[in-house]
Amino acid sequence: MLKAGVLSLASLAALVAMLAISVSPAAAANGEVQFCWEATVGPNSSCEQQVASSYSSVTVKAWSESTGFCVWRTTVGVGESACGEGGHWVTLEVKPVGGEASRFAWPHIQNLNKSKSTRVKGILVYELTSGGGGGGGGGGGETPPPPPPPPGVTTEGPGGSGSGEAILAGSVNPNGSATSYHFEWGLTSAYGNSTSTVSAGSGSSSEAVQSTIYGLAPNTTYHYRLVASNPSGTSQGADHTVNTETAVATVDSSAGNNITEWTWSMSSGWKPTTLFGDKVAAGTKPAVAVVNGVPNIFFVDATDNDTITDWTWNENIGWYQVPFYGHKVAAGTSPSAVVVNGTPHVFYVDETDNDSITDWSWTSTTGWYQVPFYGDKVAAGSSPSATFAKGMPHVFYVDETDKDAITDWSWTSTTGWYQVPFYGHPVAAGSSPAAF
Repeated sequence: MLKAGVLSLASLAALVAMLAISVSPAAAANGEVQFCWEATVGPNSSCEQQVASSYSSVTVKAWSESTGFCVWRTTVGVGESACGEGGHWVTLEVKPVGGEASRFAWPHIQNLNKSKSTRVKGILVYELTSGGGGGGGGGGGETPPPPPPPPGVTTEGPGGSGSGEAILAGSVNPNGSATSYHFEWGLTSAYGNSTSTVSAGSGSSSEAVQSTIYGLAPNTTYHYRLVASNPSGTSQGADHTVNTETAVATVDSSAGNNITEWTWSMSSGWKPTTLFGDKVAAGTKPAVAVVNGVPNIFFVDATDNDTITDWTWNENIGWYQVPFYGHKVAAGTSPSAVVVNGTPHVFYVDETDNDSITDWSWTSTTGWYQVPFYGDKVAAGSSPSATFAKGMPHVFYVDETDKDAITDWSWTSTTGWYQVPFYGHPVAAGSSPAAF
């Protein structure tokens, strides 16, 4: 016989190892505790029938992370009520006929299943006391152990980047519960994108994790953070950034004067991608801009009467051309592009408008539209240079009207575009300014 309250977890484990079949309870003496072992549980099982005449109830109570305490099984043919899965604490409560209830608790019994025929670690244990009752069987009580904490998460610096790819890195500690993780990423700390969810296991130490993201714009800053979840909650790491590598757009003479983009890959280094489309006008070079994470290559389109055309990128279809069908660009001159508060601008020497500066701009409402500046004439063979500084766009050019000195087109919300002549030294013939 086993004395009340003296069965330890080690003793219970030993008994489980020795018993392979059901053991009927012997006659219980007053104050003594016995156990009835069965591999399955259900109303009117053999153990229940054997004790039904002496015990008014044998109740199994469970604590679940999702529902708290609940009655999992009430024996003696009473049936069961639903409990959440994943219980961590089980209390068996027995109430003899005419006696007081006694309890025995087993902590950390995992994956408690509420089906009518199930196993709790392969064995169902009933605590039985004699009609005299008394003497709680170990004083399990109904205070659950503290639940495991949410996962520990640390966002680490990037593991590397290319022109269109980046490795996001971090570490996750599951803290003993089944944990999954993913990275959130985007152009701002609002993110907006997420990597696939991956299991981090259920260990108790930090493990390094990483995910590679593709389809990024070159020379662009991206934000990211690591997020991990387990049944106890979700944890977010701190915000980090990664900068992609640059890319180079060239006029490829071996490809019929089409555009070729050179990008850097972490696995293969520099690699070319030729964009087979319209031919680039002789003596001109393309201008590039990244608009809201989308790369754009603007060029003078010889196939389309020397007007501006845009090669732009879509993650579903790749590179595609957008002809602007606008004014003709002056011979031998090239466009210059800049992004102002998320809005792209492409400046060029407008042959149709007496070689003055014209701006191609874009909004989600209008699409691309032209804004001629109707200003001084740009020197022959010279191209503009645009930049964005201290919240203000500038377009510098060689001003033929002002003795080939530099003039700046600038913009404010109050005045719009206006010219600022520098009245400086003349610029050499056929040369262009460079703004930075």
